Amino acid sequence: MKALLDYSKIEKYIIYNDMTKGSFCKNAGISYSTLKNVENEKGIAVASAQKIAAALHTNLLSIIKEK
Repeated sequence: MKALLDYSKIEKYIIYNDMTKGSFCKNAGISYSTLKNVENEKGIAVASAQKIAAALHTNLLSIIKEK
């Protein structure tokens, strides 16, 4: 199963917290290519989507949309 994420929310989080995309990936435990797939609106594994949502905030799991 794949998931799509709203990249604009991730981007706002990165900017608000004065992070780089690389530091966000490291904190979330995902690869940079996974983040690029989100940015390019390609589906990613649900487990990676959950890691990203948890890195943003545990209550933001609602940004995951099944594809």
